[in-house]
Amino acid sequence: MVTKPVRADTQPPTGNDCHTSLTIDMRRPTEAQKRKASEPLIAKPGNARQKVTRACDHCKEKKTRCTGTLPCMRCTRLSLSCEYNAAYSRGLPPEPLPVADYGGQNHVLSPAHTTRSHSSPRSTRSYSRNSTRPRQQCKSLAEISSRNSPDPVVTDFEGNYLGPASGVSFLNRVWRRLHQDEIRAIPGELQREPSSKSTSVFMFGDRPYSGDREAGFTLPSFGRARELVEIYFDYSMVTYRFLHRGTVEEWLNQVYESNISSVNPPTGPMVARAAIVLIIFAVSSLYEELKPDNDTDVWNGSERWYAASKYLLSLESGPPRLESVQARLGQCLYLLSSSRANECWYAFGTALQLVTALGLHRKCPAKKSKNANSYLEREIRKRIFWSTYTLDKYLSVMFGRPRLMHEEDHDQELPDEVNDEDMSQDDAHRRTGSPDCMMIASVLHYRFVLP
Repeated sequence: MVTKPVRADTQPPTGNDCHTSLTIDMRRPTEAQKRKASEPLIAKPGNARQKVTRACDHCKEKKTRCTGTLPCMRCTRLSLSCEYNAAYSRGLPPEPLPVADYGGQNHVLSPAHTTRSHSSPRSTRSYSRNSTRPRQQCKSLAEISSRNSPDPVVTDFEGNYLGPASGVSFLNRVWRRLHQDEIRAIPGELQREPSSKSTSVFMFGDRPYSGDREAGFTLPSFGRARELVEIYFDYSMVTYRFLHRGTVEEWLNQVYESNISSVNPPTGPMVARAAIVLIIFAVSSLYEELKPDNDTDVWNGSERWYAASKYLLSLESGPPRLESVQARLGQCLYLLSSSRANECWYAFGTALQLVTALGLHRKCPAKKSKNANSYLEREIRKRIFWSTYTLDKYLSVMFGRPRLMHEEDHDQELPDEVNDEDMSQDDAHRRTGSPDCMMIASVLHYRFVLP
């Protein structure tokens, strides 16, 4: 029988000790079993070597040992750009450790620190084992949480808040996961557009206007004005029908009879009505400008009419009216159509406050006017509210922000499927009706956004 030599500085274990030691070793999970697959494999600070599961691009190409930090020791020593952009085929790629966490050192790695330190290595390793373990555990939990949940705070290119439901928030997350540079992901035409820090807070981040907007305006010919009104109702706004066509045509006649201009501004209720006529000009002109064969100057078209409409609303005084809401809703739709969503967001807040002030969100209006019992006004109130309700939902999804109107705050009924020419008849039997009513699309649009 061959006996195995026993070292002089060790004692052979007894039977009980051997059994106990074997049991403990079998039950104790290995370090690899306790580590999650998505976490980087880093040896304990007391070990002489460290093993990582992912090397940087330069070390992987040269097939040399990498420390797995950002930057790694080799790239720092050779003054190379340390990157981790190569494909990783072992599941979720682990995040490279910062240099401060590598080996328990709390300073930035430099070539001078790549050499081995000979001053009290035992005490240094013992200290780093106790101090860095809780920090590494918290860091691992934070990394896993950031992978499984959307970014808590996402902003657009100008710093405006975008919630996790916004499409821009999702695209931002995709760009980060693909390690793409944010500036390179912005389209070139957006990079060339000036974004002056002196822009108004309500317009910051929007498409800039073509020039200095002046309040001065003169009306086009009456024939041209009627053509723009027809374009608005027939092509521009086919689902947001918060304006009655016959009423708008009457306002158009009143505007031209009064010869309203910047030097002859309207007064009283005609202020909001004239602003509605001008915003119709703006929306219709924008529709014509979008045609491929149209080379009309933007300033001579939609922007000029929008500036004039906004100027007239600044002159409005007295109690709010239905026309006050209609004019601002028209401005919101124009701003959305012209790539000015941020300005639309703030303008819509004022429009919604006017809606609730007039009681349009309730079946029984809080404040009835002289013609509150007429069928025309009741339907217009419904159309205004549901257009506002729909636009509120779209803006909340677009920006990822909370809605301004909640379900428990309204009980307004949907508008009837009636053409504009039949709304002046209070008697339902005298309405002609039509199987292809223009309001069918609007009502279906309102139903589409209902919960």
